[in-house]
Amino acid sequence: MVEIFEVPAQLAREVWEELHTPLVSAMRYHEGMDADDLLVLCESGHLTILVSAVDDEIKGAFITRLVQFPKKRGCELVAVAGKSGETRSWIDDMLKFLDDFAIRNGCDFIYGVGRKGWMVAKDYGYKVESRAILRKELKKWQEAVEAT
Repeated sequence: MVEIFEVPAQLAREVWEELHTPLVSAMRYHEGMDADDLLVLCESGHLTILVSAVDDEIKGAFITRLVQFPKKRGCELVAVAGKSGETRSWIDDMLKFLDDFAIRNGCDFIYGVGRKGWMVAKDYGYKVESRAILRKELKKWQEAVEAT
């Protein structure tokens, strides 16, 4: 049976050993954070870990951030990680739990950015939008400004 739960900030390090390797993989394309940064933010309460376990073995996790915008509140799905090849065994229940978690926390919507494989989110009621992700490396621009 799949058990899903929210990990309190003070217990984040206790589950981190099982989550670290899949989170390193999940964060390899993120420009601003890596898996170690996620742990610091989870321990400080800025991010929340939602865990899916079967027979006391962690199968996967969502790392979330609650964001208050001027008119609405959102639940950002920062990272998704799980044991390779086992996602189908826990993702359905986990996405339902995420919906409930967001509603309990007063959120109006859930959002996130992911790789192409997350196009399957359409099957779970998500609108998969194609948008440009803009990125500009500022170091070379800063060097050019300082040179003038």
